[in-house]
Amino acid sequence: MCQSGSPVLNEPVESSKVVESLLAGLLIRDRYAKSKYAAREYIMTMTNEEIRNYLRGEKKETIMKILAPGVEELVALPTILIDGYVIPREGYTLFENGAYENKVPLIIGNNRDEVKFFLGFVPDLPWESELSRAAGKYGSLLFKAKGVDELAQKLSDVPGQPPVYAYQFSWGSPDKEGNSTLPGENGKKLGAFFALEIPFFLGTDIVFNNFFLSTLFTRKNQAGRKALSAAMMQYVSAFARTGKPDPGNPALPEWKPWSNLPGAEKYIVFDADNKTPVIGMSAEEVTRESIYKRMKDELAPSLYYRVHELVENLVE
Repeated sequence: MCQSGSPVLNEPVESSKVVESLLAGLLIRDRYAKSKYAAREYIMTMTNEEIRNYLRGEKKETIMKILAPGVEELVALPTILIDGYVIPREGYTLFENGAYENKVPLIIGNNRDEVKFFLGFVPDLPWESELSRAAGKYGSLLFKAKGVDELAQKLSDVPGQPPVYAYQFSWGSPDKEGNSTLPGENGKKLGAFFALEIPFFLGTDIVFNNFFLSTLFTRKNQAGRKALSAAMMQYVSAFARTGKPDPGNPALPEWKPWSNLPGAEKYIVFDADNKTPVIGMSAEEVTRESIYKRMKDELAPSLYYRVHELVENLVE
């Protein structure tokens, strides 16, 4: 099961740059070098065993201070290294030609307003601004295209690949009238943002140091929220047992596998109002090409280029 994933791969050299920067910072802190240049010179004299022992001798708190994670508490978004040993050099192209052996059923999905969470950390970008609203809309669509739809399309065409089940988590996202189950302006500001689905799949209110429970999970939205969570857990627990998200509950809609047939239903939507779950299949499908075209058609040129640059940094 892959939640809010993205098919991004990095070469090992990118990881090496991060480690070298960390090592240089530690050497300066421990007074083995006075500058980054001197630290790099010092590193050239160290053996792999010396580097390994030196890094293992440092406290994790010291390492995190040198890495200086951002306000999202992430040093960088995690990516997969194509080292040729654990991950084949061909990377995700294997999903196009089917040259992978471990073909298993999959669940992949994302949240409707995925990138709004990250937009909150962009300096000098008010959430109510036109740029933020447009970036939230199109950036989240691009996230869906890249991490769900395009991947599901490729996998579903591979001979011998078992069914791929896709989902979109929409709880908290404003409806057509602009109403949201989230309190205050949070529906417009955050919507169904990155990681909001986690407590629903796990049946807990506590994620991000109780952030959800204290600000978003209210008594008013409790009944619908709890019922939606119970349904989602039934689907995924059945998938874990059988490879098919069929809990055998006639009250729940069938979660059909992704189909590449034009107009066919593609993925299930998980949503709820304040009292009851709203769950059903959707045939809507997007590609990065179609979204960039929509952006160009729907946005003024000056806004288009600003949104394009912003969402590319977030998604691509």
